[in-house]
Amino acid sequence: ISLFLPDDEILLCSDAVVLSGFSRQLPEYSNPDLLRATLERISSLNPRLLLSGRFQPLPRERWEPAFEENRKLIDIIETFLLRSIERSAAGVDLAELAGAVCARFSRPLTASACRTIESHLMTLQSKGKIHLEGGRWRFGGGELLQIVRTKRG
Repeated sequence: ISLFLPDDEILLCSDAVVLSGFSRQLPEYSNPDLLRATLERISSLNPRLLLSGRFQPLPRERWEPAFEENRKLIDIIETFLLRSIERSAAGVDLAELAGAVCARFSRPLTASACRTIESHLMTLQSKGKIHLEGGRWRFGGGELLQIVRTKRG
């Protein structure tokens, strides 16, 4: 958040908010949890007008549904990735996952889309839900699997 004028109920968020409904591409962000937190923080301030470097000024009646759409998109992407990885015994690489997500949302496969998908993968990995093995994403925490493999050894 760059600037909040509480008396005027105007919030300048610069590039802190990326909304999916304003582009033909997947939104680009580096951390889905941080984006969720940013959306929540701005929502809690409840500005009458939201100003950004990425889109036209948005009155409350337009940014509130856009934020809800973005929250849902983040959750849908995360669920889609987890299910795709869980279904693949051989694991899935970043290019396959990014291509599948872009196809699912009828968006072009771009470098920024790959970065967004990678940010989701890294976040899911940090939570122990998936792990990277041999360049392929696999379901479950890698540390537990490594302990089991070491003991069987």
